[in-house]
Amino acid sequence: ALDQAPKELTPEAERAALQLFFQRRRPTTPTSISPPALAPNSLAEPTESARAEAPATTSSPNSVSANAADAAPSAAREQERTRSGLQQADTALLARALEDEQPGTIALVLSRLEPDAAAAVVQRLSSATRAAVAKRLCQPVAVDHALAEQMILAVLNKMERLASVPPVPTAAEKQKQVAALLRKLGRKERTDLLAAIAESDPAAVEEIRRSMYGYEDLARVPERQLQSLLTQVDVKTLAVALKGSPDSLAERVLRNLPNRSRQALSDEISLLASVPKSAIEEAQNSIADLLRQFEEQGKITFDG
Repeated sequence: ALDQAPKELTPEAERAALQLFFQRRRPTTPTSISPPALAPNSLAEPTESARAEAPATTSSPNSVSANAADAAPSAAREQERTRSGLQQADTALLARALEDEQPGTIALVLSRLEPDAAAAVVQRLSSATRAAVAKRLCQPVAVDHALAEQMILAVLNKMERLASVPPVPTAAEKQKQVAALLRKLGRKERTDLLAAIAESDPAAVEEIRRSMYGYEDLARVPERQLQSLLTQVDVKTLAVALKGSPDSLAERVLRNLPNRSRQALSDEISLLASVPKSAIEEAQNSIADLLRQFEEQGKITFDG
């Protein structure tokens, strides 16, 4: 019906059209929808079929104010529902509901959330979606509040449907699943499977390799092999890594160092004050890379 109307509508005509749409909207199949045609120069006067189906108050221009008065309590209830629904929404589920929506819709929903909740949702969106939404968040846009409430309500309804549907694993989650599987295989079988994956997705192979073993796997390396591996680690890197380690792992590392190296490591640790989490993660990741290299070369094995 809007397609048949003039290209430029007055705000009053737009509101009247939206009001008519939401009054007449019903759960139905697309083939059963028969939208009313609009007069070429006016949205205020519905067709005969619209008069027959729409409430009587839409039959004359003077009824617009009456409709607004009648709709006020309903609008207030919908606003309260959308407000409370967004406040109580699970951010992970909300991100799933928003991922395939238009950037403008996502930006609208984010603007209604508390900053912490909005940040949690954004972190769960894909990088491409985040970039598009960020641009929309920085653009001043006039919002039709009635339409905005309907859009948010549709997102909340979508969340309810998705709550019973298991989420589709992300690429990173799938890679971790493959890594967990490969850890259970022998070196030859693992090498063959990684080579097969590399034929179609070389980047994924590197991420899978990184996910296969972590810094905490130092606890699973036999002591004699661990001693050999620790000789290849810089003392400063090891000291920073141990700042974020469980006491049991730190004790095991210290126990498997030569006396001179153990003393140097203890002195280095004592000189460290507060260490940023990012620095600890970087040090531990470098040791994990070395751990993986040794395992691939057959220099170490893992217990359990």
